[in-house]
Amino acid sequence: MGGVGKTRLALEVAAASRKGFADGVWLVDLAPVRDPAAVAAVTTTALGIPDLSARPPLEQLADHLAERQCLIVLDNCEHLVDACAELADTLLSAAPDQRILATSRQTLGMSGEHVFTVAPLSVPDEAVELLRDRAAASRPEFDITDANRAVQPGA
Repeated sequence: MGGVGKTRLALEVAAASRKGFADGVWLVDLAPVRDPAAVAAVTTTALGIPDLSARPPLEQLADHLAERQCLIVLDNCEHLVDACAELADTLLSAAPDQRILATSRQTLGMSGEHVFTVAPLSVPDEAVELLRDRAAASRPEFDITDANRAVQPGA
């Protein structure tokens, strides 16, 4: 389900896990990506790997990460499930100490995949907090007040 805080939860897990990954924790935002063929290149860019080869980005990634221990957060995979599964499978095969945390409205369908379903926000205060955080990210001056707390959508 969209809007339940999958990204925020993944970022909290990544931050809490940082010390366990000697070569770092990386976020790959896939929300703006529309072409499945671009997933590996976007990941390469997010990890700061320079494109110095004529080889495909997926091969470059696999070689670069082969001996590294890192966590890659693939965020918003739902519209690129097959490409994300291929990326994850290739990288995990090349780098046994690598971990991938993917956020998506659907599973990647991979062998060995562990699925954690994030339930919809059940407490109104959780939903309000998530709304405030998202609004403040684009409008830092935004705050929830008594005046706007009761405003209903479309009112």
